[in-house]
Amino acid sequence: MGVTLADVFQSVVVPRSVGGRFRPSARLTRFSWRIWREAALRIGDAERREDTLALYAPILLTAYLVMWVAFLIVGYALIFWALRGSVSGHPGFGTCLYFAGTTMLTIGYGDVTPASGLTRFIAIFSASSGLGVVFGYRNTPQAPFHDERLRQAFSMAWDREQFIDVQFNVKGLTDHGIPVKTSWSSSVQNNYFAAWWLDPQGKDFGPNAKYFMHNVAEAKKLVAAAGFPNGVESTSYMVSGTDYGLDYQKQVDILEGMCNEAGFKFNRVLMNYQSEFIPKIRDAQGNFDGLAWKLLTPAVPPDGIEAQVAYFSKGGGATFQGIDPDGKGTFAGDPYIEDLIQKARGELDSNKAHSYVQDIERYVAGKGYMWRFPGGATGIDVAWPAIRNFDLYQGENRSHFFEWLDQSQPPFKKA
Repeated sequence: MGVTLADVFQSVVVPRSVGGRFRPSARLTRFSWRIWREAALRIGDAERREDTLALYAPILLTAYLVMWVAFLIVGYALIFWALRGSVSGHPGFGTCLYFAGTTMLTIGYGDVTPASGLTRFIAIFSASSGLGVVFGYRNTPQAPFHDERLRQAFSMAWDREQFIDVQFNVKGLTDHGIPVKTSWSSSVQNNYFAAWWLDPQGKDFGPNAKYFMHNVAEAKKLVAAAGFPNGVESTSYMVSGTDYGLDYQKQVDILEGMCNEAGFKFNRVLMNYQSEFIPKIRDAQGNFDGLAWKLLTPAVPPDGIEAQVAYFSKGGGATFQGIDPDGKGTFAGDPYIEDLIQKARGELDSNKAHSYVQDIERYVAGKGYMWRFPGGATGIDVAWPAIRNFDLYQGENRSHFFEWLDQSQPPFKKA
């Protein structure tokens, strides 16, 4: 798995040629190019020969993706198989392979489930969780969240610190003398892209930071000002299975329960992920009623700029949330955000690029176009002395790319 993830990073993210003793993509390229080139050169017609050679690159890219996904599924399957005593039914390798595939590809029928904390963690990690709430932007009575006051109230109903405390056992760790630092997500996820993330609790966030603060009384005033003095009713769309992890429904129950206190009432609709949720909600670009709970990070963007593009720009494709600043249901996007994105993309000074993204974070907090998972907390990492560079690299959650084994240290050599 480490080799595969490193290969993906070096092939897709690193903007230069990369060496290495074993890179699957490089070996596949050398092997397949010889065969493809030999076959193409045997074609007598020059135009057909050039067309055949031109097909190689897109076919190779597809082969890369298939190979990487297959290797990762096999890697996770081996882990689940090694921990099969903690998976329901004590499955064989074939079933573990099936479970790894359905978990990683977010199909998750629920017929095989992890039974222990460790296997649950691995299952969640392989699904790359990043839960958040998105809103439907149809301009209809059934889609009330085109009014930004309701979106603001929705967030102010959340007690982020309490949620993080429960989810990450903050009090349990601090009671045992273990220091824990909590952080809240803005439109940039709190545990990615540290240089781009602007702390909603920090002094630099500005006046829109108030929409992150738990204030039920103010949330009720906003709901009433939006024309709902007795509370507002809305459809809440969720995935019916375990595609978003085992804790998905529990997390939604907690967050919606907090919103109930501010006058929100939800009519929950459970949908099959593949046949209903993907076409009608996930890829609908905001063209639905009510709100939906979805994974906001199915793949990690290369930087904080593209993290904004994914959800707030029409250039994001299927992940674009269909926003418009006036709440008219045009799904046209927000010109202010588009302008900042273009400035950030064209900026060579990294500090200035960061500032453009942070301006988006401040602005989006006021608009409430979507709300990410409340945040997270630091925990404990434990490693043998033999693992060198452990947690030394504090970039975008890829520290394992820089670790290496020192076999002169325990457990290889006793101290």
